[in-house]
Amino acid sequence: MANLKIGSRGPDVTMLQNRLRALGFDPGASDGDFGPATQSAVMTFQTSHGLLPDGIVGPLTAAALASQQPGAAPTALAFPGFDTSLYPGDSQMDTWKRTSPYVFAGYYLKSPCHPDASWMGHRAQLVGVGWNLLPIYVGQQVAGVSRCTKSDLTATAGAADALDAGAKLTSEGFPSGSYVYLDVERSDSFPAGLADYISAWVSTITAGGIGPGIYCHLHNANDVRAAVLAALPSTVLPPRFWIVGGVTSQFNLATSRPADVGVPFADVWQCPASVSRTFGGDTINIDEDVSQLSDPAGTNVRPAVAGQAT
Repeated sequence: MANLKIGSRGPDVTMLQNRLRALGFDPGASDGDFGPATQSAVMTFQTSHGLLPDGIVGPLTAAALASQQPGAAPTALAFPGFDTSLYPGDSQMDTWKRTSPYVFAGYYLKSPCHPDASWMGHRAQLVGVGWNLLPIYVGQQVAGVSRCTKSDLTATAGAADALDAGAKLTSEGFPSGSYVYLDVERSDSFPAGLADYISAWVSTITAGGIGPGIYCHLHNANDVRAAVLAALPSTVLPPRFWIVGGVTSQFNLATSRPADVGVPFADVWQCPASVSRTFGGDTINIDEDVSQLSDPAGTNVRPAVAGQAT
């Protein structure tokens, strides 16, 4: 079989598409046309198997595809994504969807500590080209931990900010049950007001039928989790935790799992180092992430991988 890549057509491409789908990687329609959706599925498969994510099915990728048994749970350790605070632009995001290994991107909602609204209004276009999106709401912070001056750490503020986050999530077109992640920056201490704020935010978000997600630092993860669980005695939408921290040199986009950050309950791990990546000629400064789910905002649940904490 000759190498298959973007632009390839014919029965070999149809067989590839069927194989990818059987292994849990969505290539789009099995139409024999190696288009952007098939390329993205190939790149995700390559990343999950430690192969160069070039989107070309050469001998190594073909062998890896042939070696996995259909019907088994996907062997991907995690799914790669990225986040960057300012919207790169429609053209850049379209190029990266076609040429990068990432399957999801952070989507910043305008919020108390993120006044920029450049991501907002772009969800339909991004979903249309195949991106999964991780909504982020940067809430009130402990005074002095960031440049943000919003530090109203009360239950009242937590509830009000949750209503704001929920309204913006809905106005941006995210479906009911989607998860939104409250950004809680690292702090040396964990004041009672912060716990009150987080608990009220989580309680209010879930009351509106929205999934509760939290972004926090490894240093504060256990305290944050305790505040979240205190607000969720019987929720049907279990919380998700996006953890930043750990050792940068131990982060590997192709092989790392979220729990490798050092937190067994981590669902997403953000590499702490800001890096510039270039795909398709477009360079963007980003933080890289790995997630247990290809769509960290979705209600889908990924089967546990043997040996992985659930």
